[in-house]
Amino acid sequence: MGKQIVIIEPASATGHVFSGQGTYPLMGPLYLGAVLRRTGHAVRVVNENLLGRPVGLTELDVDVACISALTPTADRAYEIAREHKAIRPGGLTLLGGVHPSFLPDEAARFADHVVVGEGEEVIADLVAHGASEKVVTGRRVKDLDSLPRPDLGMLVGGERVPRAPLMTSRGCPYQCNFCSVTEMFGHAFRTHSVERVIEELRRVRHDHVFFYDDNFVASPTRTRKLLEAMLSAGIRRNWTAQARVDVARDPDLVALMARAGCTRLYIGLESVDDAALRAMNKRQSVADIVHAVETLHRFGIAVHGMFILGTDEDRPGQAEATVRFCRRHRIDSVQFMILTPFPGTPLFDRMVADGRLLHRRWSYYDAMHAVFRPATASAGEVQAQMVRAFEDFYSLSGALNDGLNAMVEWVQSLGARRGRVLGLVNGLTKIGARRVIRRWLAANQEYLRWLAAIGQSDASNTTA
Repeated sequence: MGKQIVIIEPASATGHVFSGQGTYPLMGPLYLGAVLRRTGHAVRVVNENLLGRPVGLTELDVDVACISALTPTADRAYEIAREHKAIRPGGLTLLGGVHPSFLPDEAARFADHVVVGEGEEVIADLVAHGASEKVVTGRRVKDLDSLPRPDLGMLVGGERVPRAPLMTSRGCPYQCNFCSVTEMFGHAFRTHSVERVIEELRRVRHDHVFFYDDNFVASPTRTRKLLEAMLSAGIRRNWTAQARVDVARDPDLVALMARAGCTRLYIGLESVDDAALRAMNKRQSVADIVHAVETLHRFGIAVHGMFILGTDEDRPGQAEATVRFCRRHRIDSVQFMILTPFPGTPLFDRMVADGRLLHRRWSYYDAMHAVFRPATASAGEVQAQMVRAFEDFYSLSGALNDGLNAMVEWVQSLGARRGRVLGLVNGLTKIGARRVIRRWLAANQEYLRWLAAIGQSDASNTTA
């Protein structure tokens, strides 16, 4: 007989400047849900951000609660695990996801079992028969096409997801020292077949698709085949994806992406300083960044640039220089993050060895809070730099400037829709981001005051 199962993605503690674009669920819970449903269980997937409230008795009064945690949602995940045990003492409580995979002994204090790594090939057996060991190691799925299609219909509130989420690959051949993707999913780049992706795209009801791949263009040859198949199949949808600046090395591929419906790429630009890029093991230069932005813009693809502040190589005025760079090159939207040592990364190991972590209150490990002692400034100063960078880039003058640029481009192109819409979207994004910044500041006053109080000298001996 099938069991009643809920798979929960806990709420994140704070929002980013693009939170107004909507909540996007993790794909892991959707894949796990599809696997468990295929084996006869009744499954619901609950994302607390989509739910708009904490999960309660209705969601937790089930046979099995599977909770998937990132580092900033780990504390909430542990709380949910305790609540499930209180409501269903005889129920099965499982923890998995990135954070429990790298700190399984910590997570094991709150659940019957912790699943480390990819869980699709072990979850059904674990739910059916349990396990003798507390920590269960998953196996990387070799054939992604063997997995059932994730179904947004399992997701409570899934109809409110603004773009259809689709993941076509796992793994990353790069090894940036601040990123846990390689440790979690491996160096080997595994993909769904082009035929499987086309099949999933045909089933999508949204007009917009968001490809979740950590690097949609990790294999340019494969990407080209997929895009050509999309065009041949007559799939006409706007889509966004994540990529590296490497994509611009092939202008023909960028042109093909634009023809196939790409409207925006999310790119880890990270820094406007070559020394910082080398220290991150990013394998790109500032010149590469400039070339990528110019190339993508030439084909009408917007750039969402993600930058990191607080590296040991940062110089005075780094945040201001980054904002100037973004304006000079007309980067469409940005995300300024504070360098964060996530468990599972070389950066975390180094920070622990050097005694530079300020605390381990995981809800603050969201790249929006300073959680370690920087080398060239105090934690409070780096925090202030991030806030100023956001306020500067997402200023009202910037929003007005985008609107004016849209009007100019409309006139110059005799009303070409793409330029007009892009400029207006950028302007509206800036206006919406300002509201998010204000809410974030209001919600984090206590943490900001704490950072200001500890200063640089005694930070290592203080906890939040």
